[in-house]
Amino acid sequence: MTTLDRIYAKIKIDPVSACWMWQGACKPGIVPSISGGHDVSPHHRTIYVVIIAYRLLRGPLPDKARLLQPCEGGIRCVNPYHRTVKICPGMHTRRYAPPTTSSESRRQTEIDSIRSRPEPKYTPVTPELHARIRKSEGSSVEIGRKTGVAYTTVARIRRSKITVW
Repeated sequence: MTTLDRIYAKIKIDPVSACWMWQGACKPGIVPSISGGHDVSPHHRTIYVVIIAYRLLRGPLPDKARLLQPCEGGIRCVNPYHRTVKICPGMHTRRYAPPTTSSESRRQTEIDSIRSRPEPKYTPVTPELHARIRKSEGSSVEIGRKTGVAYTTVARIRRSKITVW
């Protein structure tokens, strides 16, 4: 059974609106999806039914494209002819999901900025430095700044979790 046959087996065509209403399992508010066969997804990934139908009936989606749903059938309508293609320059080329929300975009920006920071350079802990840290007064952060040792390492040395010989 091909993937298109699997899709046709789980849709009911509305004679008035021509919507292909998905009858298969679907969580509320989630786009209908199935695991793709080798004719659609070489790794049997779960992808959206409307994207599979679009690829099989209308051809491949352009890079950075998103399918918009102008019909009134709602999220369960998987008719690829009811969708229009919108090119989204900010999207990744291999993304199959709808575009990210603003909070996800902000989070990705934060992750990218963290990854672009230079790796901090910490001083190796010698027996002399270890003894100096043990005798020092102040918070672990202050001692870490003075000695060039990570404050978590300073805290572990002060709690006698790390010994250097």
